[in-house]
Amino acid sequence: MTAPPEVQRQLASLPLAIVLLAPEQQIASANPAAEQLLGQSARRLSGRALLDVLSFDEPRMARRLADSESPVSAREIGVTVRGQTTRRLDVTVSPVVDSPGWQMLTL
Repeated sequence: MTAPPEVQRQLASLPLAIVLLAPEQQIASANPAAEQLLGQSARRLSGRALLDVLSFDEPRMARRLADSESPVSAREIGVTVRGQTTRRLDVTVSPVVDSPGWQMLTL
C-alpha cells in the first residue's frame, strides 16, 4: 500500500530517519534521511530484516521491538549500522494504527 503523494513528500522532507516496518520487523520503506543513515537506498533495504541492517547495544531493545503493538522509546541508545561505527541515537518505535504488526521506527 502506497501513501498518497502529499504524505510521501512530507515524510521525504523530514530530517529524522523514518523506517516503516512490516510484520516481523521487515523493512517496507525508508525516507531519504533513513537511506542516508543506513547507507542504502530504500529499494535495497526493502524486504530486509531490520536486525540484519542494524543492531542495538541494549539487548532489551530488540526484544521490545518484537512486541509490535507496544510503543518503545529510548534515548541515546547505542545503534550500530552494519559496516559503520556505533552511534548514540534516540529511537522511537510506534505501532501503525489499524495495521496489526506494522511499526514506524524513528532514529
